[in-house]
Amino acid sequence: MKTKAKKVTPEFNISKALIVIEKDADLNDMFREKFGTDYKMSHALINSGTGIKASAEKYAKSLFEKIIVVRPQLLEQYNSLKLPVKEEVKPNKKKRWGLKAIDKDIADGGNKVKQIHRTAKKIQLLKKIFTKLEMRSFNERFTKKTLTDSELREIGGAIETFNKKMDSILKPKK
Repeated sequence: MKTKAKKVTPEFNISKALIVIEKDADLNDMFREKFGTDYKMSHALINSGTGIKASAEKYAKSLFEKIIVVRPQLLEQYNSLKLPVKEEVKPNKKKRWGLKAIDKDIADGGNKVKQIHRTAKKIQLLKKIFTKLEMRSFNERFTKKTLTDSELREIGGAIETFNKKMDSILKPKK
């Protein structure tokens, strides 16, 4: 009594499927005609966790199920692809160090204020100034006159001076 070996369909992987689609001229034409996709961008979106459009992924899965799995050469190519194993990405701590967090760090450090704490507090104050100036300039443009020409020039000059001083810190010469 003979038993037929059951054909095992590999699990669908969008990254592997896109690589096979891109390399096969016919599949590439079909996919690009429908989505005009840049593959590098698609892989970047997939790797970032954002993913590609649901309709594009559904179409790639359809090509996988109806063509790639059926054609031995494409299936072999698909199965031979080894994608790097993603390390589990731990969420980063907050990238924001606000006034409350700075004060907490000072308290945790025995109330010893370091230069980094003073500077960080001044940066937070600078953010507040930026927000106020941004709102005033918005109001100036769309609703009411709040700043004189001399005040606007003074703001512009202060920002230019600030940028010049910070340039050497933010873009050090190598």
